[in-house]
Amino acid sequence: MSFRSDPKDPVSWPGWNPEQRKFVRGPNWLLKLFENGIQFKGEVTRIAHLTSKQGFPAPRKDVQAAAVIEHHKVLCETPERPLTANRLEVIEFLAFRIGVKVLKRYKGNVKRVLDHAEHISLTNRSSYASSREDGGRAKEVSDLFQDWATKVVDDTSSPWKIHEEVGGHSTLSPWGMMVEETHGLPRWKSFIHYSLREDEQNLDYLAFFDSAFIGTNRAGLNQNCGIQILQMAFESLVTKGVFRIDFSPYTRSYGQSAPDVSVIRENDEYGQPIWHSSLRTSVKPETGGKSRIFTIQEWDRTIYLQPLGHFFTETLKVLEDCKPGFTSSNAGWDWAQHMGTVRHRNRSSVPLDLFKIFHLSANDLVTATDYGDWRVGRAISKGYFAGLEVSDNLYLKSASDLLNSGINLESAKP
Repeated sequence: MSFRSDPKDPVSWPGWNPEQRKFVRGPNWLLKLFENGIQFKGEVTRIAHLTSKQGFPAPRKDVQAAAVIEHHKVLCETPERPLTANRLEVIEFLAFRIGVKVLKRYKGNVKRVLDHAEHISLTNRSSYASSREDGGRAKEVSDLFQDWATKVVDDTSSPWKIHEEVGGHSTLSPWGMMVEETHGLPRWKSFIHYSLREDEQNLDYLAFFDSAFIGTNRAGLNQNCGIQILQMAFESLVTKGVFRIDFSPYTRSYGQSAPDVSVIRENDEYGQPIWHSSLRTSVKPETGGKSRIFTIQEWDRTIYLQPLGHFFTETLKVLEDCKPGFTSSNAGWDWAQHMGTVRHRNRSSVPLDLFKIFHLSANDLVTATDYGDWRVGRAISKGYFAGLEVSDNLYLKSASDLLNSGINLESAKP
């Protein structure tokens, strides 16, 4: 949108008369649009496509390579603007104020958003082990989960076991629940938060049985699945050395080999990120001279962070100022339409002259990636959680720390 003076006349544009300063010939829809003005959102889209670079050819390999390098620079280099301690304090305070505002909307009980945090999504987006055509992340996670779910619980030492008892042991989940696991049972029957259905208690994993409603059910595919997949993701991160599970800071230098997770010191901090997950990038050429960068993260990091994303979404969208960011609306169009509605209700609220110099401008970002700094992310999370009074939540703390921690960057050649 632009409120400046009239834009420059188009140069060598078919149908444009520079003396009359209007289109005298051209497609019917375009002439009517200039005569009657924009009536529908679709007309804005049609003009944007007409004036965009969408018809340009796809970029060459050297342009794609330059786009990957630029993407890596944005991810890895320090932004030019210095990040001072004062600025971080301001960021944390502003996030705190937003959290307080959200908490009031929830009448002081925002923790109920996490009552069903086990809701996760398995999509066919590409993963490290499976392409989109082969099923993507859903295929990789489902294969791993079948092995995890059917593994029999025994007294073998594991880094996520808290204390052992006769015939079983206790496992602390990232949700703060202490789960009593029974030796001799498969994990889908042992690591449970909700009671198993009576019909599936004596069945093998994925065995069919009649549904109480219609059709058939499969043993093990119940409301515990989400919690179990998240636990599997957490245990995978522990095994890789990305998470430590007990209580004290673990120091390391960048480039150091991954820690031996079999050596657990006393008083280590539960859920503290101590190592790096991996991020793979690739580039896809598109018409219009675009080089689109795709990123793929390891399945366990992606799964573990999902409830954190859901938590931010559910809490922030209660604020009116945030709602447009969670919808598929055309923000510019809705804003202009709202302005017209306000003027219709109260003619004095919007100056008539404003519409005389109102023009549409088709713009796009040069790059869709901006500089990010972990310290900013940490400050936002810390302030926001404090405002919501959930700073002591084990999952939110560990997931936020994981989100704002190091990651190994890999890339494929264009």
